[in-house]
Amino acid sequence: MSPFEPPKANVEVADRGAGIPKPVQVRWAVGLFWASLATSIPGMFFEAAKSQADGGLGFFLAFSAVFVALAVTLIIYIDRGRNWARITMLILMIVFTPLWFAQSEPAPGPQPLIDGLTYVGFVLDIVGLYFLFTRPGALWFRRL
Repeated sequence: MSPFEPPKANVEVADRGAGIPKPVQVRWAVGLFWASLATSIPGMFFEAAKSQADGGLGFFLAFSAVFVALAVTLIIYIDRGRNWARITMLILMIVFTPLWFAQSEPAPGPQPLIDGLTYVGFVLDIVGLYFLFTRPGALWFRRL
């Protein structure tokens, strides 16, 4: 063995989250996020119909596809315990909440139902984030 040869160590990849059960609050939060996403679907159909009449259906469908893909990705990674997904969800909620309240305008049709579902989804997101950022949910994300 040469004196200039680096030392060798047997390094194994360990499962850093092994043995730490997912708190019930995190399971509830993930379920609430899925329910919130489901409550947004009727509003998307309503807005798609409005966009089709305005001629902006293509843009709306592309935007909706990106929104749904981002939401699904964040929910999946939150369920897997990724702290970056939890923080990203919080930042998006902080950024888009004022925009959402600023754009609310009365419209004819089934708007009260759509607005009601949107408010329900908003409350579900707030409660889900509360579960993720308070104990024991917050501690589970810091386990790694």
